[in-house]
Amino acid sequence: MSVLCLVSLVIVSDVALLLLLALSNAVNVYGDVEQCGSNPKLDPRPHSVSILEFGAVGDGKTLNTIAFQNAIFYLKSFADKGGAQLYVPPGNWLTGSFNLTSHLTLFLEKGAVIIGSQDPSHWDVIEALPSYGRGKDVP
Repeated sequence: MSVLCLVSLVIVSDVALLLLLALSNAVNVYGDVEQCGSNPKLDPRPHSVSILEFGAVGDGKTLNTIAFQNAIFYLKSFADKGGAQLYVPPGNWLTGSFNLTSHLTLFLEKGAVIIGSQDPSHWDVIEALPSYGRGKDVP
């Protein structure tokens, strides 16, 4: 067997082992596979606001892009204070593009649906996050 074949075999077996470990940890945390469909309790963030506080309307017709963008911009200020949660109540929330941020929980209540606008003008091109980089040869 060639060295390349041996290296490939070791990599595949390592990946398989990692997947098995991840699955066994999931079973240990949740008890059994059946429970994965349940809603595990999440620790609440210390700061929370509703999308309604930013003028959003969940009627499926009103464009809420600015409300989502403003809410997320506001909640960024709580990143070093334990993070924050943006609460979205039941409704149909039409929006264009917006970026999420670190230390933010986007919490959709049961019955809340975020609907992407079908109008291409509502989808501005957003700069790539710095962590994505631009390629190995360009900073």
